[in-house]
Amino acid sequence: MMAKSKPTVAESGNVLIYPVGTEKAISQLEFQGKITFIVSKSSTKPIVKAAFEEMYGAKVERVNMMNAIDGRKKAYITLKPGFNVDELAGKLGII
Repeated sequence: MMAKSKPTVAESGNVLIYPVGTEKAISQLEFQGKITFIVSKSSTKPIVKAAFEEMYGAKVERVNMMNAIDGRKKAYITLKPGFNVDELAGKLGII
């Protein structure tokens, strides 16, 4: 049995569409180290994790996904402790 290889951004295409900048999302980023992204409908947790780590150089602890009522798909990305979330928020332009 072959081991599964880690998905790459090249395989996943445009996964991360844009970060969510609502008051709730910014609060989660500051206090829990979670960042919220709108992602493509076909994306999966491993693909979102690989794309985020490759694009932003941050280590991801876990990814939760949700299909919103309006048809969008959200990914709640929890960063590993010790990562500077303020720097990442500045890069993304949400703070």
